[in-house]
Amino acid sequence: MYMIRANLLISLVMLKLISRYAGIGVINTAIHWTVFALILKLFESGQAMANFGAFCVAVTFSFFARLCPLIT
Repeated sequence: MYMIRANLLISLVMLKLISRYAGIGVINTAIHWTVFALILKLFESGQAMANFGAFCVAVTFSFFARLCPLIT
């Protein structure tokens, strides 16, 4: 009986962690696409520079989102 409850608890914790990770990933991808498009159009930059700038912004968000328990 206790083993079933322990397994259920572990499953729920893992589901929460995976859903948080996936949620941050979706938001991170949206940020990357948005910043990429803005840099490409507003600054008339090349694709490589726009992608690098968008990557830097998105990875910074991802880092802080995983540290902060309030996000997702």
